[in-house]
Amino acid sequence: MTSPDNHEGKTGTRKNIAMAGNLERPERRELERHTVKEGAYALMRQPANKIGQIIDISMSGLAFSYLSINADDSNRESSYMDLLAEDGLLVESLPIKPISKTVIPNRQSFSHLSIWRQSVKFEDMSNHQKRSLQSLIDQYKKS
Repeated sequence: MTSPDNHEGKTGTRKNIAMAGNLERPERRELERHTVKEGAYALMRQPANKIGQIIDISMSGLAFSYLSINADDSNRESSYMDLLAEDGLLVESLPIKPISKTVIPNRQSFSHLSIWRQSVKFEDMSNHQKRSLQSLIDQYKKS
């Protein structure tokens, strides 16, 4: 039996508590996200055709940044993603659900390029995809 102060989730692992002013709210992510070293990239398949650097990752999802010349490309989403690494490690056709997308402010007001940060949740992965994803996390997470 756990005490209410433990903030334990369904999986029995401790969930982080985020502080917003004086209000506590439970962290929505079930798994810890790891900051990623350079050299790991996310590629959203057609019709989105986005490629960018992975910012952070867990077995349940990731966030990545990418450049876009379109002010709003939300009508071009994909339901699959590939993960690529400089050393040749590849995780193909991960089923995803887009969660959020925000523009990162650009310091050059004259530029037509926008930098976006997008977060996705991984959906039903095969055992092979799970093993490949775990290998990528182990190899590219910052210590």
